[in-house]
Amino acid sequence: LVGHGGRGKTRLAISLVELLKERSTALWHAGFLDAACCEEVLTKKRFWRWRGHKPTLIVIDDASMWADVLEEVVQAVRSSQGDGPPLRFLLIDRGADESHGWYHKLRTAAQTDRQVLFPSSLLHLRGLDHLSETDSTERCRVFDAALTMLSQFTGQPKLVLDEFSRERLSAMEMGDPLVLFMAAIVGHELRDLSPLAWRRIDLAEALAAREESRIMSLAKPKAEFLPLHIAAAITVGGGVSRDDLLAACREEKDALQPDSPWSILDLAKLIEEKALP
Repeated sequence: LVGHGGRGKTRLAISLVELLKERSTALWHAGFLDAACCEEVLTKKRFWRWRGHKPTLIVIDDASMWADVLEEVVQAVRSSQGDGPPLRFLLIDRGADESHGWYHKLRTAAQTDRQVLFPSSLLHLRGLDHLSETDSTERCRVFDAALTMLSQFTGQPKLVLDEFSRERLSAMEMGDPLVLFMAAIVGHELRDLSPLAWRRIDLAEALAAREESRIMSLAKPKAEFLPLHIAAAITVGGGVSRDDLLAACREEKDALQPDSPWSILDLAKLIEEKALP
């Protein structure tokens, strides 16, 4: 699964794992392999004559970092074909090519079993950069899809594009995917599409106010600003790993509100499960 940063590769893989757990818990064992464990787990010895108890899906993010050890895994997996439940890998990275580089090396390691071990072509997640170069037809399609998803997520009726909306979507600034989706979210909440005529900064401020209200309501009855502060810091910083989340909560609490009634574990749980799922 290949695509530039921010295209949603990891989010898509998370959704796949969650779907398997929801629909096929008894059948599939699926999850992400933590980066801290990759070097220890991805060994020829561990996967030689693999004997899983049930079908297994292993998701590896930033897979190119582990290309050398994955080569050994490919060689080991060749020996275990047809023995026991299937073993599958989903490799995620910003770049991969079948003709050269790290992914080519993995395919080469499969030797004569290349088509068996790599039956699918690379899946490239397309970005929305092209919206700036297209007419309003493609923008209307993407905007309408966003409204559909918002309706499904919230259970509220879907807003319908009218002539005003289609005209606004032909404006130059609507070629920016961020502006497009901010307008969809704000419009869905207001139950009209007037935000298509708003300035970019107005859309951003409306979303910020929405998030502030949402996170503060989650923090009740201990509604200090600490959860809001940490959620904002993580968002501005582009995210944080689960391993670093506890440390971040501890450092921010000690620096800003050492007497806060929030425990470090409760604070981290709120951030991970509700504030920034």
